[in-house]
Amino acid sequence: MAYFTKDSTVATRLFNSDKTPLYVFSAQDPPIGGSAVYERPFIYFYLPVNSSFCVPQIIVARVLPHEMMDRKNYEFYVQENTWSPDMSAGTSIGNFDIGSVMYSDYFKAYLSFSLGLCSGGKGTFRTSLSPLGPWSDGVEVDILGADKNSYAGEVHRELENGSSLVISYLRQNYTVWFDGEIQLVNIIFK
Repeated sequence: MAYFTKDSTVATRLFNSDKTPLYVFSAQDPPIGGSAVYERPFIYFYLPVNSSFCVPQIIVARVLPHEMMDRKNYEFYVQENTWSPDMSAGTSIGNFDIGSVMYSDYFKAYLSFSLGLCSGGKGTFRTSLSPLGPWSDGVEVDILGADKNSYAGEVHRELENGSSLVISYLRQNYTVWFDGEIQLVNIIFK
């Protein structure tokens, strides 16, 4: 677990009293992806589970911000108005790479953007009126400079400006795995 303060540019990792890194979820839990969105009063996290690498099933966890350090406070979406503390009771909201999620003032909806190793260098946008979906069908777009080795697509809410939005992705170095350049691309919706 790590956090940013309001004006910081570097995350601070949190540690247990024995100096080991603090993890909210155990190694047996599915990883929480890079996606989280805050809609008062909850933070919603998107978790890929029971799935293939390229087309994951997504379940949603929620927690109050002041309770997020304790795993027992997380609830998992089961169906409309029903949440469970049991992750295995979580119901998939869809089979797709959700990527990163934000609320878009321009679309007046939640916006998902994904660009992963299985996308062939194309980015996919989806919208939803709720962080739980239903999500629209994906709209694929060619992303400047992205190729089959590009991944970790992110949408940047802090850089939204009207119909203009900045996305980022990692363009893989072809000779060293997990080495590359972070690319920023300005997208203008028309």
